[in-house]
Amino acid sequence: MTENKHTPGPWSWYTDYNEDNVFAVWVEAPDVTRKTANICVADCSWVELLEEAEANAALIAAAPDMYEVLEDLLKYKGVMSDESVARARSAIAKARGEK
Repeated sequence: MTENKHTPGPWSWYTDYNEDNVFAVWVEAPDVTRKTANICVADCSWVELLEEAEANAALIAAAPDMYEVLEDLLKYKGVMSDESVARARSAIAKARGEK
């Protein structure tokens, strides 16, 4: 397996509002070299987008955990269908930025 290059988890997310009620949804990933690596998921005043932006942030924040679980599952590929093994490998490659 290729070495992980992403910021290690755990990641978290939060919503931040300014005085004009404009929201920003952030994913925060602790990084020992930069203190934190923040990703802005949404930054706008459309409240209708808040629920979707928070759901996206929750999914992004769970990515390191899901990545680790997929790698662990591949250790037991004998009990997984060939299709599931292929999908897990594909998802891991996609997460690594591989084609």
